[in-house]
Amino acid sequence: MAIFDVLKQAVLMEHDEPLSKAISRLASTGLPVVVMKKGKYLGLIDDRCIRQVKTNPEATKLGTIVVKAPIARREHSLMDLCKLFVSTKSKALPVLERGRIAGLLARADMLKEVASDSRLSKLHVADVMNVPPITIDSSRTVAKAKEIMRKTGVTHLIVTTNDKVSGVFSSFDAAIDTLLPKERLPFVLQSASVDAVPIQALMREANTIEKGASLNECALAMAGGDISAMPVVEGGMPIGMIVANDIFRQILKGEEARIEVSGLDAEDAEHRGDLIEEARTVLAKMKHISPVQYLTMHVKKYGNKYSLRVHVKGRKLIAVSSFGWSLHEAVKSALKEVRKIMQKGKPEGKGRARKYEE
Repeated sequence: MAIFDVLKQAVLMEHDEPLSKAISRLASTGLPVVVMKKGKYLGLIDDRCIRQVKTNPEATKLGTIVVKAPIARREHSLMDLCKLFVSTKSKALPVLERGRIAGLLARADMLKEVASDSRLSKLHVADVMNVPPITIDSSRTVAKAKEIMRKTGVTHLIVTTNDKVSGVFSSFDAAIDTLLPKERLPFVLQSASVDAVPIQALMREANTIEKGASLNECALAMAGGDISAMPVVEGGMPIGMIVANDIFRQILKGEEARIEVSGLDAEDAEHRGDLIEEARTVLAKMKHISPVQYLTMHVKKYGNKYSLRVHVKGRKLIAVSSFGWSLHEAVKSALKEVRKIMQKGKPEGKGRARKYEE
């Protein structure tokens, strides 16, 4: 595909180099840094990694916080590449050729590639946008923005002034500005906390789109602005948000099962995306056994214990429940039981997976 002819140059760094060195490159290029170990690909450093760091970035080695993003190859189809982007929140994917990293496949270039797909011309932004929009007033602080993102699980907030869109603030901005305040905020005293700064000082200009625009137009607009999220507006007022993965999923529609998660409280809402990806991974492995229309998870929390109910609709319905002291373990146990039932080839099944960590 022609998309492999426009790869971005990859910044390669060793696993034992300090995070501070990677942050400066990340801030200047906007693309993740590729981490190597003994000549082999180890993973990527992006804002997700930076958010883990609670200590001095000078003392943090890249290999300890790296994210293992999937690798793209020239033999991958457009559908394969869409699946890879949907499976990760990375802004770019490393491309492997003849055992070496040849460059980065940027999300913006991928959006430009899919923009010509006829499936997108039949859909409008309003058909796939996320509602209601998650907003924050421009007078609120960075600390408040981080709190909202943590509780809702979103990575982009729509910044408003007098209820109209005035900008966008992302988890990338939050991560970079926290560790490099002097570069982004020269007017703030060195002793000032970035968390106390009004969000309007750090927000980026918002590229907005009308709800009636086609997904082709939206993909091209995102690619042109090298952005992954756009506020959807009507009369300047935010009515939704659309992200790049919403567009990639439309290319995959019919190939992927619908996955829904409900019942998460504010504390666990940030894990919604991870739970969906875990379920998607299991269903992908079982696709050759039985095609699935949808999978739903409903979570209940009793103190520190989790109860999970999973329904999978394929040719027949599979219902599985699980319990555990950890949300991740409860989900893992339920999905393991789902996979077990599907592998047995049962036309219809009910299972119960229990997980206690005493």
